[in-house]
Amino acid sequence: VVTIRMIPLSIYASVTRLDIILVYLQQ
Repeated sequence: VVTIRMIPLSIYASVTRLDIILVYLQQ
């Protein structure tokens, strides 16, 4: 159960990380 829940969390973390990088580059 933990591994199944960790997969979406890792994907969400990577997506938010990309958003932060994109916003930082646009400034």
